[in-house]
Amino acid sequence: MYRDRFYREGMGSGRFRSITISEGESDLWIGWNMHRSAKMSDTRAPQYGADDTRAPQYGADDTRAAQYGADDSGTDDSAAAELATDLEQKSSELLKGIRRAIQDYGATHPDFFTSLVPLPFDTESAEPVRSMLRAAWAAGVGPMAAVAGAIAEALGRALQDCFQFDELVIENGGDYWISVKEPLAVRVYGGLSSLSGKVSVIVPPALAPCGLACSSGTVGPSLSFGKADAALVIARDAAAADAWATALGNRLRFQQDLAAEVEAIINLELPPLSGQGLEDDNSYTRTCKPLGALVIMADRLAACGAIQLG
Repeated sequence: MYRDRFYREGMGSGRFRSITISEGESDLWIGWNMHRSAKMSDTRAPQYGADDTRAPQYGADDTRAAQYGADDSGTDDSAAAELATDLEQKSSELLKGIRRAIQDYGATHPDFFTSLVPLPFDTESAEPVRSMLRAAWAAGVGPMAAVAGAIAEALGRALQDCFQFDELVIENGGDYWISVKEPLAVRVYGGLSSLSGKVSVIVPPALAPCGLACSSGTVGPSLSFGKADAALVIARDAAAADAWATALGNRLRFQQDLAAEVEAIINLELPPLSGQGLEDDNSYTRTCKPLGALVIMADRLAACGAIQLG
């Protein structure tokens, strides 16, 4: 189903070259800039298993490797077009593989697509699925609450490994994976709120790479049990940001609760990992704990943590 992605207009203010790709329900904006020569390496390709045919195969000497000169922003139109073509082809192949890994898991684990609560972690699952399960466990929501962020990060990390961009931003339905070297302003849209489009969150390089996600109880197709016009969360892991944005949005019913809820999200302790077969507590806490949160409801705004407004 087509949806107007109006929030993409002016993204980066000319800072990035960009393409859009779509596959099934996924519709992604990819923005990049490159100031170094780069070459893809098959040793850094996304890992779906050594013999998994879903893994795109690019050898170290693949002629499609990203050899576009020392400064992509200054290359001629033909080189820029070649880069965009190669990037679109590789992004589409990677996106199909990421989505297939999620769909295949859901086909054998039906609750994965429908559960509104966390499911047990599965160490045998593919990385995008593990990311969703881990994020859902942290935020106390179902794994599909993290799907857009998980896809954005899986694609972003794979493309960054392949092309070695200076900066790369993946946006998937309003959820972001961000790798930048200069501050990036992300505008916040909140439906009919008088603050919609008037507030930006500045993502500093010190937080990158990171995820930024926004949930709404009044705008868009995503399920939310709250009434916030916008519930935004930043976390190191994009799937976690996505899951926490859903969790935060679900908690918001009344304007007088906004400040207390964003503070609670930032200060809460993550549920323990015991028995889940996850990585160590330090890594789990670092990647899945919310770093910053912002909420908008009608004419009220509240923020806490690593949120810089612009």
